Amino acid sequence: MLDPHIRTALPPVAGQPDVYPTQFRALDQYDVFRFVIDHKRKGYVFHFDWNYGGV
Repeated sequence: MLDPHIRTALPPVAGQPDVYPTQFRALDQYDVFRFVIDHKRKGYVFHFDWNYGGV
C-alpha cells in the first residue's frame, strides 16, 4: 500500500515573504485530492489550512 502523504519543505521566495512554492508528482490516477498545511512551531502561531483539488 502506498503512503498517501507527501511531506515536503516549503522554502520562502526572496523578496516575497508570504510565498512558499513547491512541486510534487501526484499518483497515476484521476481523483480528488485534499491538500493540507499543518504548521506548528513552538513560540509561534499555529497554521492549519486545507483545500480540495482535482487531478
